Amino acid sequence: MNAIERLESLTVGDVMTAMVVQVGAAQAMSEVARTMRKHHVSLVPVVNEQGRAIGVLSAYDFVVRAADSGREAGNGHDERAEHHMTRSIRSVQEDTTVLDAARILFGEHLHRLLVLDQQGRPKGVVSTMDVISALVNSVEEMESQDARTWQ
Repeated sequence: MNAIERLESLTVGDVMTAMVVQVGAAQAMSEVARTMRKHHVSLVPVVNEQGRAIGVLSAYDFVVRAADSGREAGNGHDERAEHHMTRSIRSVQEDTTVLDAARILFGEHLHRLLVLDQQGRPKGVVSTMDVISALVNSVEEMESQDARTWQ
């Protein structure tokens, strides 16, 4: 199999970051922020009691929250993750090809896609950096193959 064929066959499961950080819908936003900071992540899935993703919180959601904080003063109930999460989840499964994930990321101007299992539970995250890394590795492999051909 040459480098291009390998790139075409790579799946999200081959390049994703395995999901270990997730938060509950009832968690306080301050706790979510501490969790994200502790684990150096900018996106976490928000899960229900069954462990299924019901939304995501990103660093962007915190920026929006900060900008809106003046209007929400006094609304203590709004401090839960479920009140600030993005409810529409753009996700893929582990067997999605890296090229298909790249098309989604590019086409929808996203930086990360949540990887969910068949039951909607988080398995990982695939980022634009994961896709770029796979592409760079394939290009380097092709260059190496070309160099051996010319010798």
